[in-house]
Amino acid sequence: MVQYILLSGFIVSVFVSLIMVQKKKSTSEVLLLLLVSSTSYLLFSYLLVYNGNYLKYPSLTALGLGFPLLTGPLIYLYINYQTKPIGFQRIDLLHFIPFILCNFLFIDFYFMPFEDRVEAMKNNLVNYQTVGFLKTALLYLSGVIYITWTFLLLYAHRKRLKNEFSNPEKINFNWFLFLNIGLLLVWIVVIFFQEDRIILSASSVHIICICFFGLKQGNVFNHKEILYTQQQPVFINNDK
Repeated sequence: MVQYILLSGFIVSVFVSLIMVQKKKSTSEVLLLLLVSSTSYLLFSYLLVYNGNYLKYPSLTALGLGFPLLTGPLIYLYINYQTKPIGFQRIDLLHFIPFILCNFLFIDFYFMPFEDRVEAMKNNLVNYQTVGFLKTALLYLSGVIYITWTFLLLYAHRKRLKNEFSNPEKINFNWFLFLNIGLLLVWIVVIFFQEDRIILSASSVHIICICFFGLKQGNVFNHKEILYTQQQPVFINNDK
């Protein structure tokens, strides 16, 4: 059952990624593409585990283990760039340090002979318990920080616009709220169930919902830059 849910999430996210990659993209749309693509790879790596192919492709499987560290930052940055009239900020690259650090500490695994990598996977990466503990700690910290940070961002955005929501902006705000609440629900599953099959199923459902509602609402993938004036927000459609 879990394999089918993972496969469904993987296929849907790859399909939507292919749709998005073909169009001209703003910074926020690139971030959304990265969110969908990174989740797709995460599901792919666990598919290899559940169908028994992780021993054939140990490096591809291990690479996906750090991808959950991208979800919180990408959702936060996507919403931040959608709700503020700003261009790409280099300082925002700092949000990806935990992901880079996690993979850097694991880098010697990829340079092992193939047989040693297979043996390490058979032993559940027992020689990497310290790295695994650090990844888990970073993941929990990332979840708490970015879910809270994103809710604060949405609160400030709602307060800034006050009662001047147009219909398109209401749709966008609900979409942003949906993204963060969905991530919060996944984290509730992580905390209270702590079973890979349930957590991965929840993650698959989350990305399927993101893709489905994103395509259904149409405007989600048609970026509208928000320029704030003293009176009210002005929407400029950049999808040309």
